[in-house]
Amino acid sequence: MEITTKVMQQATWQQILEDVRAGKAAKYAGTETEITLKDGTTAVLAVAAVNHYKDNELVFVFRDYLSDKKPMNEDGDNTGGWKKSDLRKWLNKEFIKLLPDDLQEVIHKKKTVQVIDGERYKSKDYLFLPSEMEMFGECEYSEEQEGEKQFPYYADKHNRSRTIGKNGCWEWGWLSSPSASSTTAFCYVDYYGYANIGGARNSFGVAPAFVIP
Repeated sequence: MEITTKVMQQATWQQILEDVRAGKAAKYAGTETEITLKDGTTAVLAVAAVNHYKDNELVFVFRDYLSDKKPMNEDGDNTGGWKKSDLRKWLNKEFIKLLPDDLQEVIHKKKTVQVIDGERYKSKDYLFLPSEMEMFGECEYSEEQEGEKQFPYYADKHNRSRTIGKNGCWEWGWLSSPSASSTTAFCYVDYYGYANIGGARNSFGVAPAFVIP
């Protein structure tokens, strides 16, 4: 499935929010827009899904990885999955401050539920990482979570291969799913667009997602 990408027509984030709430989210399907972070760097945001978790909603992803690679957990453990991860805390307490103020104002918290060895871990985040299922449409290394499905944007394998920044090197990137067969690994997508797992202490690319509204 190949998605034709088009530049989003000029609109403020508030206008986008109003369109989504009015049931017009579909008009943004397959579009991209560029933002400037408060540190001066630019990033391209792609609409990864429309009405994915519920009606009247857009899911945006950073098309490329952020300029700094990050470990998932400094201690190299995956206990508690995404909820307990250092990367989750960094995205939602530190990196989010770099987003333009008008964008921060329209992002809605997204609920994540991971069932790991029978235990439920719930979190709500403004910024999150896609799961293995949301990236690939299947789970090879992690436990499948109820209700999850692939983002249409990532059905095209080319969109799963990403670089550090718009003109950087191809890189591996983290997903939010912990490995089901290891206590030290999380899933990632390699630079060919395929699934794998790596130790949580490794520094890989980070391409967060968020939901409006």
